Amino acid sequence: MAELKEKFGADKVSAELIVGEAGIFNVDLDGERLFTKKEIGRFPIYGEIPMAIQMKQISQ
Repeated sequence: MAELKEKFGADKVSAELIVGEAGIFNVDLDGERLFTKKEIGRFPIYGEIPMAIQMKQISQ
């Protein structure tokens, strides 16, 4: 998470892990959900989150 905050801005990227039976892991950019383990059913693979952030920034 520190790497994402450093690269994309601490005020823009947030990640949240909610501990529980299945565990919920969400990543948001500027308040918009980019990744949610609960809906996808898995944790992100290496490089998936930075790629999603870059793609979102390009499309804006």
